[in-house]
Amino acid sequence: MISDVIDGLFSHIRVLGVLGRHGLMKYFILSGIGGLLIGALLIWGIFIYYDDIGAFLSGIWPWESGSAIFDVIADSFSVLMMLLIVFLIYKYLIFILLAPIMSLVSQRIERIERGHVASSGINVVGEIIRGLKLAIRNIFKEVLFTIILLIISVVLPWLAWLTGIMIFVIQAYYAGFGNMDYTLERYYSTTRSIEFVSRNRGFAVGNGIIFLLLLTIPVLGMFIAPFFGAAGATLGTLDRLEGDYL
Repeated sequence: MISDVIDGLFSHIRVLGVLGRHGLMKYFILSGIGGLLIGALLIWGIFIYYDDIGAFLSGIWPWESGSAIFDVIADSFSVLMMLLIVFLIYKYLIFILLAPIMSLVSQRIERIERGHVASSGINVVGEIIRGLKLAIRNIFKEVLFTIILLIISVVLPWLAWLTGIMIFVIQAYYAGFGNMDYTLERYYSTTRSIEFVSRNRGFAVGNGIIFLLLLTIPVLGMFIAPFFGAAGATLGTLDRLEGDYL
């Protein structure tokens, strides 16, 4: 398990060895532009409602005394909540909307590494639908587990540090899941892909950790995270498929 996590952490470094080969650079740039556009539109759309959320939170404080301080706290909380929403939704929009591009990236890397590819056909609609189905499943589970852990942290505040780590690990797992599926879609049905990722959850967590950390880099993170996450997951997933399918 630990070795799988480490492999997932370092999977992004392996991408540097193939980035300049077989025209991958153009997909890196294209996915980066797509990631920036999706991120910008998402942030713009959510922050339209920033003032409304801040006003709502400020209105909770009914007293004149201390209202100015509470307004500052409410504004800060509004920003934090908006950022968390952006962070959660962004990765799933990436998995759905950039699926056709990242599937091509995965296929190119498989051809580089294996000399052949399981399937060279690109079904844009089919890939988006598959990505949407998995995104709905995964986001439901991720939100459910996150809410449970948040409740635990409120009831047992001395465990807040542990639940915080667990929430991050859960987010990393589902991020790694999405990156791995760009390769798994050529081999397995949705059900079997879920089983495969479950057996290789350590790698998914490791890949997802770096993916999420890259996203924390302002602007640049949205440009590089989609490609490096998918490409790194492809290299690691192909290694694991050798003993399972290939």
